[in-house]
Amino acid sequence: MLKYTRAAIVTAIAAATVTFGVQLAHSAPAHAASIPTVPCAAQGVTDADKNIAKDVTPKLNGDHLGKVDGYQVSCARAVVDQVKARGMDEKAAKIAVATTIVETNLHNYNKAVDYDSLGLFQQRPSSGWGKPTELVNPAYATDAFLDRMVELHPHDSWKTKNAGDVAQKVQVSAFPDRYATQMDDATTLVSALWK
Repeated sequence: MLKYTRAAIVTAIAAATVTFGVQLAHSAPAHAASIPTVPCAAQGVTDADKNIAKDVTPKLNGDHLGKVDGYQVSCARAVVDQVKARGMDEKAAKIAVATTIVETNLHNYNKAVDYDSLGLFQQRPSSGWGKPTELVNPAYATDAFLDRMVELHPHDSWKTKNAGDVAQKVQVSAFPDRYATQMDDATTLVSALWK
């Protein structure tokens, strides 16, 4: 008769989770590399994106992102550029980028793996966020996120509230504490891109 320790069982479950892509928590999938993505910027990844990735990677906490590449920076840049285009401040950009770090590790997914969630923010067409083609457009997706944020926090009250709580109110996640933990990395990326 075989006996299994608790550690062996936990290890086996963790291995199965990675192997089969089972998501125990709603976050960027463990098998993210196999999910199709689309570019976040019309011009693609720039040399500036690659340079920023090299510069900011050592400054990241590593608890979620670990390191970033030029593609991920281009996705963060697309979000920051849209926030700027709306005349909003850096805090709005930090909230939006932190959300995309949690939801997709800054990848613009064009295939749904969690229900029908798509794009940087994992917004769902079935929940009224937009059409699939719109949700993989970073400008549209960022606007949809910001519109909801402003709607839920009238009179710019989002500016004085905890950023993680603001993101959670928009995303309505079953794991409400995830967004606040990514604010440091979001701040690092936004500071590099805001210049």
